Amino acid sequence: MEALHNRQQGTEARFTLGQDFAFRAGVRRARAFGLWVAERGGFAPDETAAYAQLMVDIVLERGTFLACLERADADLAARGIAMSRRELTKQGERLLHEALTRHAPQPRQSGRA
Repeated sequence: MEALHNRQQGTEARFTLGQDFAFRAGVRRARAFGLWVAERGGFAPDETAAYAQLMVDIVLERGTFLACLERADADLAARGIAMSRRELTKQGERLLHEALTRHAPQPRQSGRA
């Protein structure tokens, strides 16, 4: 019975770690996306960091990256910069992949041979 309980606790712990990792990767993507959009949009240096933080705030408040895409699309259009939604989406996907692979948890080495 104890073995079953330990297995259940291990499964729950892995699930929690996976959820935390996904959340952190989403925040990293939002920040990197904000920096990328600010660069493309010709934002002033002091605006760039604030815009990246705005993207993070949008993800945290709305819980979806789609809101970042909509905001970036509107902000770039307001600056007269034509960029397709597809291009924005592809960059968001690239940045998510980068966040997932760069910060992926490494498997623990067991002492067993």
